[in-house]
Amino acid sequence: MNLWPPSIDFFQDIVEELSSEYEILEYADYNFTNKEDFEEFVREIYKIDGAVERSINRKIDFFTDLHHKKVKRFDTYNSDNYIMRCIHFNIPNPVFRPRGSDGKPISIETEAIKRYYRDKYSGKIENYIYDIIIHIGDNEVQTKNILSLLDNYKKFKRNE
Repeated sequence: MNLWPPSIDFFQDIVEELSSEYEILEYADYNFTNKEDFEEFVREIYKIDGAVERSINRKIDFFTDLHHKKVKRFDTYNSDNYIMRCIHFNIPNPVFRPRGSDGKPISIETEAIKRYYRDKYSGKIENYIYDIIIHIGDNEVQTKNILSLLDNYKKFKRNE
């Protein structure tokens, strides 16, 4: 699970609440000190997500208005440092359903987790725009790919 920069004030609250229901395997903060590196990371995350159509990453590039692009949304919150938290946790017996867009498996539980934290914190983030709090891989394959991607960005990982 990735917690995006606008939710920084709630990182620890989310870890503590999540740990009451799931085994937390590891968590760490990543401090991207420039927009270009952060933007590249976000693009790579959403490539893993499978939201790519005709070389366009729908979740980032689909909107024509620059203010609605995913990375642009984060500018309002952290213009100098883009800090995100990655939480690796275990869902012991995940249940999957086919994703509507492509039939690939998506965890019902991760959908519920995203919805829960978006609902809980959206009203606590000034100028909230949908989808700027959390991202979770839909299945084990995406999660493994995200963890591999994080290895490529370990220079941004803060000392624990």
